[in-house]
Order: sequence, then C-alpha cells, then structure tokens
Amino acid sequence: MSLPYVARRNLRTAVVQYVLLETRLGNHAMPINPDAVGETGGPVSRSWNSKDALLYAVGIGAGTDELQFTTENTRNVQQHVF
Repeated sequence: MSLPYVARRNLRTAVVQYVLLETRLGNHAMPINPDAVGETGGPVSRSWNSKDALLYAVGIGAGTDELQFTTENTRNVQQHVF
C-alpha cells in the first residue's frame, strides 16, 4: 500500500525535523548542515533507469495494488514512475 502524496510530503518534513533536532542535541544520525536547509542550488542533471524507478517505488511503499509502479514484467501493465 502506498502513502498518498500528502502523507509522503509530511513524512519527509518529519524526517528533516527529526534530523535537525538530533543534530542540535549532538546526536549526529547523519551529517547535515542545518544552515543549508531551504537553500537552493543550480541546475543538476539526473538520470535513472527502469530498475531505479522500481526500487524507488518499492522503497516508498508501493505494493501489489500499484503494479504499474512496481513491476516490469506483468502482462499488459506498462511501467509508470512516481
């Protein structure tokens, strides 16, 4: 079962807030510069292939009810990307 977009966005926000809190407390779960939050960068080129898209879909919780995102070999189901 996949999380709706709003839930995923809220989850990302919660993770960022958690990491910032842990960093302020001295519990460095991952290196992050709190001053960099909200900063923008220049254009960046990214590329991905079919397997990258499938792994991302499974990683964010897509399941069997969303075959178009989680499979590349189901008959009559064209792959989609989140």
